[in-house]
Amino acid sequence: MENGEYVDRLRSHLDGSERFVVKQGSDLSWNIESSQCRIAVVFDRYEAGDPVVTISAPSSDAQKMSLFLLRHMRHAGQEFSVANSPETLARMLSLRFSDLLSGDFSIQREYAALSRRFFTLSFEVDMLLDTDPVKRKFADFDIAWLEDLLKRKGQSL
Repeated sequence: MENGEYVDRLRSHLDGSERFVVKQGSDLSWNIESSQCRIAVVFDRYEAGDPVVTISAPSSDAQKMSLFLLRHMRHAGQEFSVANSPETLARMLSLRFSDLLSGDFSIQREYAALSRRFFTLSFEVDMLLDTDPVKRKFADFDIAWLEDLLKRKGQSL
């Protein structure tokens, strides 16, 4: 499936899809925008797979929130462990992130704290042996590494 087709299918399956407009930034970058939010979709030039998705308020200087971390915050990773089709991604966004799609970004402070912690702890994971279960989850983009590492350290989110 071509990138543009993926984005068009994603937009058309969002709740309230008529509110959203697709804008192409480049061959690899697209925005799905409404007056309440912006969903940025970026594809990898060299590898096929899930695109990187961020959600933000519609203004150009708004903080972008990674769907990778948002899924962890809303425990959507278990239900939507693989969101590789645009229809599945749209369903997840509509079910778990309807507040963001409607312009309610009250979770930004919580997201910023998790993002800082994620970044800091990722340096610790990088120092682990390649055979360590936490490092293997990290390498596989399994967000469960975060809770596993914190549990090992006797901490919680």
